[in-house]
This record gives sequence, structure tokens and C-alpha cells, in this order.
Amino acid sequence: MPWNKLSWLALALVCAALIATTARGEAKDVTPTLHRTWSKETLKLASTLPIQDRGRIKPMSTVAGYAMLGINHKRTHINADGAKREPMQWFLDCWLFPDLAEREKFFVVTDSAVLKTLEIEVAGKKKRDRYSYAELRPGVGKLFELAHEYGPIKEKDRDRLQSQIVILANAVHAYERIAHYLAFAHAPMQLEPPLHGLFGKKSIWVSDFLTALPEVARKTQKSGSGLSPDAQAAFSRLSRDLERRMVSARGLVFFPPPAGSTGKEWMTAFDVVELAVTGFPVAPAHIKMLQALEKMRSARTDPAAVNAAMREFHKGAVDLAKERGEYDKVELEVFYYKQDPFYRSLYVYLLGFILVALTWLLPHVRRLRLASIIVVGGALLYHTYGLVLRCILRSRPPVSNLYETIIFITAIVVAVALVLEYINRRGIGLGAAPALGVIGLFVAHKFELTKKEDTIAPLIAVLDTNFWLATHVTAITIGYAGGLLAGALGHIYVIGRAFKKGSEKFYSSLGRMVYGTICFSLIFSVVGTILGGVWANESWGRFWGWDPKENGALLIVLYQLVLIHARLGGYIKSFGISMVAILGNIVIGFSWWGVNALGVGLHSYGFTSSISRALAIFYAVEVLVFSIGAVYWFLNTRPPRATSAF
Repeated sequence: MPWNKLSWLALALVCAALIATTARGEAKDVTPTLHRTWSKETLKLASTLPIQDRGRIKPMSTVAGYAMLGINHKRTHINADGAKREPMQWFLDCWLFPDLAEREKFFVVTDSAVLKTLEIEVAGKKKRDRYSYAELRPGVGKLFELAHEYGPIKEKDRDRLQSQIVILANAVHAYERIAHYLAFAHAPMQLEPPLHGLFGKKSIWVSDFLTALPEVARKTQKSGSGLSPDAQAAFSRLSRDLERRMVSARGLVFFPPPAGSTGKEWMTAFDVVELAVTGFPVAPAHIKMLQALEKMRSARTDPAAVNAAMREFHKGAVDLAKERGEYDKVELEVFYYKQDPFYRSLYVYLLGFILVALTWLLPHVRRLRLASIIVVGGALLYHTYGLVLRCILRSRPPVSNLYETIIFITAIVVAVALVLEYINRRGIGLGAAPALGVIGLFVAHKFELTKKEDTIAPLIAVLDTNFWLATHVTAITIGYAGGLLAGALGHIYVIGRAFKKGSEKFYSSLGRMVYGTICFSLIFSVVGTILGGVWANESWGRFWGWDPKENGALLIVLYQLVLIHARLGGYIKSFGISMVAILGNIVIGFSWWGVNALGVGLHSYGFTSSISRALAIFYAVEVLVFSIGAVYWFLNTRPPRATSAF
């Protein structure tokens, strides 16, 4: 009898039911999909977890953000199903679902030659592509071995392949310290029969072991009713197995020492267990934190249970940190990075520049000029707001590293340009301010992406000393700002002249602005250089040592003095001042960045090959603009006799 449509439908439903039943039976031991939605409370708690990393206490969100940046080369990741993951979402994915996270293509390999060196073969990949940890795992051992060999080589002396191997090894290490951290909480430890009576169960968690340790020690020391030889041997094996189990928990430093402890170093979960095994007492708060981690990992498929465990772990860490006075800036740092003031200011500066450009096209629309002033001023205020937040976080002026000098100098350049506009009112300063704001903050953003390191990292001891250093660096960077602004205005003067744009009145006014800005820069350059000598005398026992950074500062002062004397003596006028200001940018670039690439002296720091290349491009651009000006002068303004002014 032939089957009708209803019979086929019934068979299909039966098959579907069987498949679903089988799937449910198998799903008991299968981890759910990685791309889950974490609750807002869980994300907030995880973000504000205090952690000691690279010498300072910071929120977990900062660690997650820079870890993702180092691995993924971006601050967001798009999963295989198209879901966008922010750093804390990605961190929790890796933490609680490492078996699924390892299949996501997080890792950027810029040259497939790295994989050939590691003897990894993945079909269908381009020269630059993304890889998952599962794809890289066969070569991880060799990767770390080569990175250990190439790591001691100075970055500028490594070839491309060596540099890429070191970068990839750092990315894999950053991933492993997150994804493998909770391996100890994956399942309880199975006990040997002689230990069943001691613990009252056949399996225990790490926290159970630490809780029972005082009683075990008491029984071991008590004469007559101590542990049997078999139990003692089994307990020794358990202790050794426990330490091996905890090795993966060495990557993240979450455990503040208890109140009253004088040590500054926080502990990892491994440290807590190791100290307990060697006979030191364990703080009850640390045991509770370990219990919370175990609950979090074992209940990872239950959002409510994960949230409760995260709340418990967060409370333990925060309470201990507050008792030590080390939590006061953690939430502010989370707020700072969420605000992202410099990246947002970049776009406001860009909007301001567009409005200024519209005033050039529609000069009779006065409201456009007012709107551009408001927008550029607002961008500067928001930019300054970010600097103030960094001052609070660091408890010092925001000029402690190269990244901070970029954002600080950019703010000074914009502020001085607006002051020049207030004095001059010809639109020059108003046009230069947002343009230089965009350029400066774009460079800062690219620098952060290139370095992929925490920009609020603590200073080395010799640089974190006294009042003189703070005032020296602040003054010298203001000097840099003035000199760079003069050079930027010099570009406008020379290029405008070369292409015969603008009136004589415009160039007369612009020339005075360049000269005035150079004078402003000279004051701070001289003061900053002298203050640097005072600080060096206190810190290193000598006022001047002909260090490359000191020589760079001296070169800035000398070129500006030569320019001013030449102007006062009538040897150069506005065109010549602008030309020298352009060359001055090269001098400032060398003092600010170039000495770091030399690899010598007390100020050789912050070198990366990409920065060195960018600096070379900057030099080339300045030489090109200067050459355009020189050709223009030779063809149009060179007098018949050498007695006339340049």
C-alpha cells in the first residue's frame, strides 16, 4: 500500500523526535555554544575586579583590553557566527569556555613563514591571516623555544621572522594565562582510598584541601592517632599533584595579602596553594575566593550561578584590596577607558576641522565660525578632561611615557593655536587647531595600537622620584609643542607662498605667529632643560652628561636661539623664519623620538621598528617641504646680490 503524505509526515516527526532525544542525551556532557550573552552585572563585576599586573593594581577590564589588543590587534573580535565580542565578553568566553574559545580565530599571523618555521600546516590560508589556538597548538612548544632564543636580541637587531615569532609568542602566552587559568577548577580531585576517611569523601576541590589542611597537620603531629603510613604517602602524592594542577593558575594575580601583611606583592591562586602546602596559614578570605572560582567554573552553563560566584569572588578581592588602600582608583580607571576621551576627541576635532573648512567656502556665514569655535573648544575641553583623569590615576602630570607626551603636546598645540587665533583673528589658528588635534590624537592612537601595552604602566624607580622631574618633563614637552606648532605654521607659509595663495597681509601676520610661537617655545625649552639638569644632579649626581636626550634638548635651544638672533639681526625675515621652523621640526623629532632608536644613553627607551620607520617618513616630509620652499626662494625671491635678506 503506497504511503500518503500523512504517513511520510508521521515518519519525519518520529525521526526528529529520536534525533532530539539522542541530542539531549549527548548534550549532558557537551559545552553550550560559546557565543552566549553575559549579564550586565557579571560584566561589571568582572570589569572592576582588582588585579596586580606589571607592577600596579588595575581593573581586570584593562588587562582584558590590552590582552585582546595584543592577540587580536583590535579591541573587539567578531566570532565565527558574526557576534561582536568586547574585551570583557571575550575574557569570560576564554575563562569559562576555553574548549570552545580555542577554536576561534583570535591570533593574527602577519607572515605565513612563521608557521613554516613552526612546522604548522593549515590549508586555505593567506600570507597574512587569522588562526585559532587549536590550529597553532602543534607548534606552541617550538614557538616558545624560539621566542626564548630571540627574546634577548634587541628589537632593532632582530630580522622580520624573529620579530614575528616573538610577537606571536607573547600573544599566545597572553591567551594561555587567561584561557588556562581555571583549569584547576575543571573537576574535583579524586582521592586514594587511604584518604577517604580523612576528608570524608572520595573527591575534593582545591578549597576543600585548604580547609582540611589544619586538621591534617594536627593529626599528623599528634602522637598515637596520627595518619597511617599509607595515608601519609597518599597525602604527599596529593600535595604534589595539587601543585601540578595549580601551575596554570599562575598567570593572573588576584589575591591581595590579608590586612596587616607588609608585602606589596599580591598572590596568584598557585601562590596561595603553594604557601599552604609548605606550612603557612591560609587566609579564610583566600579560601572563599578559591571556592568562588570553583563554583564559577563548575556552574558555567548557569548564568545565575556564574553571576553569584563572580559576586562572591569580587567581594573577596575588593574587600582585601580596600583594607590595604589599593582599590581607590580601580573603578575610576574602568570609567576612564569606557569614556575613551582621546579617541572621541579625535572625532570632535575632525568635525571642528570640517566646520572650519566650510567657513573658508562660505566666509559670509558668521554662525559657521562660531560653531567651529565651539566645537574645537569643546574638543579641547574633552581632551583636557582625559588628561585630568590620567593625572588623578597616576598622581602626577600626564607626561610619564611617550604615549602621554603625544596627548599632552597635542593639547598644548591646540590651546596655543586657539590663543593665536584670539590674538590674530585671521582664521589661521582656528584652522590649525583642529587639524593638529586630529593629527596628534591619530598618532597617539596608532602608537597605542603599535605598542599594545598598558599606557598607564608605572615608572621605573629612577623616574618616579621628585618634583624636579615632573616640572622638567612638563616644561620640556610644552617647549616641544611650541616648536612643532611653529613648524606647522611654517608649512602653511612655505606651501602657500610656493603655490602663490593668500595676500601679503596674510603672510605678514602668519610670519609674526611663527616667530612668536618660537619665542614661546624657547622659554619652556630653556627652563625645561635647566630643570632636567637639576633633576639629573639629584638622581645621577651630575648636572650634564652629554646624553643623547640632553644633546637633543640643547639642539632645540640652540636652533631657536640662532633663529631669533638671525631675525633680530635682519638676516632672515618671515620666509626664512618659516623655513628654519620646518627644519626645527626635525630637531624636535630627534630629541622627542629619535634618541630612543639609538639604543644608547640613559634615555634609550620605547623603541619599536614601526616607530623608527614613521620617524624616517616624518623627516622625509619635512625635508620635502623645506626643499619646496628652497626652490621657490631660488626661483622667485633670490636677490641679485647676497647682501639682501633671506
